[in-house]
Amino acid sequence: MIVTDGIAPIAVAVELFRALSRVRRRFFTYRLVIGPEYYAAAVYLARTGNKSKRIIGGIFLDLLGSANPVTYQHSLTGNSALDRAAAKIFGMAGMPFRGLFGNDEIFYNGPGYGIPMIGIGSRQAPYYHTSDDDFNRLNMLRLRETIRKLWQLVSVLEKEGGTDSVPLSVAKGPWHLSRRGVEPLLDRHSELWPLMTDLQLAMDGKRTCRDLAAEFSLTPELVQELCRQLAHSGAIRIKLR
Repeated sequence: MIVTDGIAPIAVAVELFRALSRVRRRFFTYRLVIGPEYYAAAVYLARTGNKSKRIIGGIFLDLLGSANPVTYQHSLTGNSALDRAAAKIFGMAGMPFRGLFGNDEIFYNGPGYGIPMIGIGSRQAPYYHTSDDDFNRLNMLRLRETIRKLWQLVSVLEKEGGTDSVPLSVAKGPWHLSRRGVEPLLDRHSELWPLMTDLQLAMDGKRTCRDLAAEFSLTPELVQELCRQLAHSGAIRIKLR
């Protein structure tokens, strides 16, 4: 059984999603894709169709659980919110795109999609792609370190990515707030009611949530929560700057 190049990355991803499932309120939604190299990414993207435009980024996990230090590689542009979050958590500059390994990221972050995809893993061990890559080689300390860093990275995205995300109104005509499910939020924050039309016009894909908060004298956290609910209803689409 191949461990560091197979089972271990899956186990790390599952543990991360278990932790995410215990978080009641998240700004972003997350999806775990497990499958064979290349084919899983190709099929998943083909089946999502136009919905792939809603994917704001991804993390590819590979070669985890060996004694080699855990590091990361940049997305194609190297300046996405994921790149910035990874640099903050790892405290160093990552390897260039496909500099650590080359795999499914070429589909997501490649022609026709351009979805920022960073990679987290380690350099190839001497037993890479051999029968010696078994549980006897598994380094649990490295696995725990990886899970901890992934959780920290997601926490940074949730905290900073939300306020630095860029909302774009995609609804045709006014938002029809009663069917968007945001009225309870507006009732709790009555200052939003007279601003909703202007906020819709201002969500033009150029301003971040932080920009909108400053422009309308609101807190970034309130604008972030409003955008989260509007995105869930399909009224807006969110991208990371």
